[in-house]
Amino acid sequence: MRKHHKGRMEKYIQEQTMSGALIGEFFLTVASGQPFPMKRTVRLSLTLEQWAVARGTATPEQRAIAEKQPRFIVVEELYYPTVRDMMEAM
Repeated sequence: MRKHHKGRMEKYIQEQTMSGALIGEFFLTVASGQPFPMKRTVRLSLTLEQWAVARGTATPEQRAIAEKQPRFIVVEELYYPTVRDMMEAM
C-alpha cells in the first residue's frame, strides 16, 4: 500500500498562495472594508428540452439539444464586507 505524501500538498498550497501572501492580503482587504471581486453561480431555468430529459421522455434530438444548453452561469460581482466580517478578520 502506497503512502500519500503530505509534503506534496503543502508545497502545492505554498506555490498557489505565494507562500501565504495571498491569504494575508485577503484578510487585510476584508479587515479594511474594501470591496473585493467574488464569483457566484446563477442557476438558469430549464428549457423544454431539459425538462423532457429530466422526465425521461426526451427524443434523441432533444437530448442532443439539452446537452448543449447551459444550466448555470458564473457571475463576478463585488462583495462588500460587513462589520462582522471586518471584526472577524482582525
